[in-house]
Amino acid sequence: MQFLDARLLAEKIRIAISLEEIDLSSTQEKLHVSVSIGFAIGATSWMELLENADRSLLRAKARGRNVVEG
Repeated sequence: MQFLDARLLAEKIRIAISLEEIDLSSTQEKLHVSVSIGFAIGATSWMELLENADRSLLRAKARGRNVVEG
């Protein structure tokens, strides 16, 4: 998977989650959630891939809510 393909997939997931509404049965309220996603590609091992994805997630969190970082 190429970088832009991975980013597009992560963005689709982020958007799909942000569009969901969770009905709270005890109230008339609807809950909306967002997600920040960190992704990585091109690592030579699983450990490197996870470390790179973790760094991407930390960058995404630093940028704010509801973002994708790779």
